[in-house]
Amino acid sequence: MSKKFSFIITVDDNGKLGGKVYPKEDAQKCIDEFNKIRENGKEAYLFQHPIATKFCKSQLSRDQTDKFVS
Repeated sequence: MSKKFSFIITVDDNGKLGGKVYPKEDAQKCIDEFNKIRENGKEAYLFQHPIATKFCKSQLSRDQTDKFVS
């Protein structure tokens, strides 16, 4: 069974990466958190229901992931 999710990647002033993942049911909480981070002048990126790409580790994992998110 596939599990859809959204996530935020943050970059602090020292260049350290951070992140937070939310299940699909909490997508609005994720968007609210993202907006709060951006309003505070921080760098952040929001991804909702990511799609498998060629950057997955292997063709097999790409094919498996693609089945779940398409």
